[in-house]
Amino acid sequence: MSKYKFDGRFLKTSSGMCIGEFTNNAIKDEGGAKIGILDGEMIKNARGIRVASFDGLIIRDPNGNRVGEMKDVARTIDGTNGMPLIAMWWFFVR
Repeated sequence: MSKYKFDGRFLKTSSGMCIGEFTNNAIKDEGGAKIGILDGEMIKNARGIRVASFDGLIIRDPNGNRVGEMKDVARTIDGTNGMPLIAMWWFFVR
């Protein structure tokens, strides 16, 4: 059983506590502060600085080093695959 669940909008712990939210292209924490932005294949922080990229299989840091794969994310978070799921994993779980 995964420790987290993502329904497409909210990231929740297994106990049901909401720890993150995805709206339009923004990732927000539980307090509503924007902490990240999705821009195509790139994940940026709130200031617009690239922090990661995802090519459909491999997650890479800004230097191009491999950080993880989709299967690593799927082991930790139950939810629909895609960039929002990867961004939630990057900011809250990793």
